[in-house]
Amino acid sequence: MSDEYEEVRAAFIKEIDDIALSIHEMQKYDQEVFLRTLCLLFNFCPADLLEILFKRDSIIRDKIEVIIGKELLKNLSFDLRMEAKFIAWCFHKNVSSQNNNSSNNIGNSDDLIMFILLSKGLQAYFCFYDGNYRKAMWFSKWCVQFLYFIKKYNVNIQEKYEFLSDAERFFAILCAKCVSITFSRKSYHLQLYQVANPKIDENSTLKALTVSILENTDPEIMTHCNARDKLVLCNIFDSLASIQSKLAIFEGSLIQYQSEENMFYEIGIRTSREYTKEMIRKYIISSTLRPTGDPNIIDQLNNILVGLILYGGIHVEIVTVFHNIRNYYCEVFNEDLNILYSHSEYNECLKGIDKIVEEWEKIKSICLPKTIQLPQVLLQNLQNSIIIVDHVLSPTSKERKHEVIQFFKSLKSKLKHKFTDKIFIEDEDSDILWNMGVEMIKYWEECYLDNVGPLPNEVSYTLHNFV
Repeated sequence: MSDEYEEVRAAFIKEIDDIALSIHEMQKYDQEVFLRTLCLLFNFCPADLLEILFKRDSIIRDKIEVIIGKELLKNLSFDLRMEAKFIAWCFHKNVSSQNNNSSNNIGNSDDLIMFILLSKGLQAYFCFYDGNYRKAMWFSKWCVQFLYFIKKYNVNIQEKYEFLSDAERFFAILCAKCVSITFSRKSYHLQLYQVANPKIDENSTLKALTVSILENTDPEIMTHCNARDKLVLCNIFDSLASIQSKLAIFEGSLIQYQSEENMFYEIGIRTSREYTKEMIRKYIISSTLRPTGDPNIIDQLNNILVGLILYGGIHVEIVTVFHNIRNYYCEVFNEDLNILYSHSEYNECLKGIDKIVEEWEKIKSICLPKTIQLPQVLLQNLQNSIIIVDHVLSPTSKERKHEVIQFFKSLKSKLKHKFTDKIFIEDEDSDILWNMGVEMIKYWEECYLDNVGPLPNEVSYTLHNFV
């Protein structure tokens, strides 16, 4: 099987070099070259390749900013600091027609729409690349709103419709990333109850951005996709999954718990199972859409594992299947898990899963597959530290007690939680959770067969030996 990922990267490198040369030699604004630059972003060119174009103080970036700045002064009769809705309305009312007869480089209203998008869009990505996520969020949100209202006001953009749809989707994804990052950074100073009852509007913003992403993604791309299409698709689903992970927190429940270290009750968040399940499913799709040879599949598999433990009650045998698949790809790409974990916001959670699976492998030969289930976990704080509670309660049925093998006690020092050798799980819930886990495994296998092809021998062995 060919290494699609390296082929895609090689094509991007060639394209970037060509664009960089064109910009370096550019004497005046050239819309085609700048649109090609945006297309790199819309196609999710790996960020490590974009340094020559977007790194602060690089010669090419300085040239881009100078040319765009000069063109702004020459061509626009309105201030781009105005609301996106108003500027879109100006096009609808043909207020901008005064620019159409000018002798400058920007001609008709279509070109002006493109120039506005270029100006704001590149500004958004410059800020994102610099790590200024709050500004990047504002600029990318502006782009999404501008494109939305351009379409709403029926501005004639038929020839550019596909490009503008790609643009709206990309800037919605970029905005969602910035919302998530800025929330995670400021959440250190927030109390958990403020997340469940937010004065800020991250929840509705992320939901609106999800709609924008889906509305601007043509389902047909799934039926005839090449390696570059796969890269776009896996990034779309990866972004949707990331949004679901944040919504799982916003839509979660506040739960009181008492720790061994503190006699007083504390508050944790039990993430929404609905959104957590959707997060897992979208990471499954993302992991099986990646071009062959893309090591980022390991991140998606790690996120699936995190989703399973946050969901709570999933059987360890189910987790072991995904854990083994993840380990297979770590060997393929020669990745060090400790290094990968150090870059994950769920470092603690992933190490806990490793320990659970390790202990399960020691005893599974003498146990039924349904013997052990993951405990219910709560987010202890907004830095994704977790605690494990003694029991799972169902509001609709009578509790029943089942023993948990003693190995869970060995996790105490690792996960810093109050633990006993009992966990409350109902028989009925156990069957439901088992079936859900089996469904997830089958879903991953089906997606892989549909999107990639035959399973690697090691992965096939893991799946076929699953009870």
